[in-house]
Amino acid sequence: MASANLTGTVSAQAQPGENVTFTVTRPDNKVDTLTGATDQAGNVSATYTIPVAGDYSVVASIPEDAVFQAAVSNTVTFTEALIGRTITITVGISP
Repeated sequence: MASANLTGTVSAQAQPGENVTFTVTRPDNKVDTLTGATDQAGNVSATYTIPVAGDYSVVASIPEDAVFQAAVSNTVTFTEALIGRTITITVGISP
């Protein structure tokens, strides 16, 4: 199966290790969620295993804390194409 590396940056954080939730909407409209923790610079990432081919959308969010408001990212879309395959045949003819 293919995978997608989801990355983002939180512009302000109280401390490293804050959880960011990635919400992935699949082609069948099922929703998967992943969580990643911010590093010192506010960067966050998570790896999503893509279950089926089709169009996906992803939104990241971080909850409100004692200092900062909650935040929601823009929506990002991507498409996972079907993997091509071929069939090779041989024919053997006996006398």
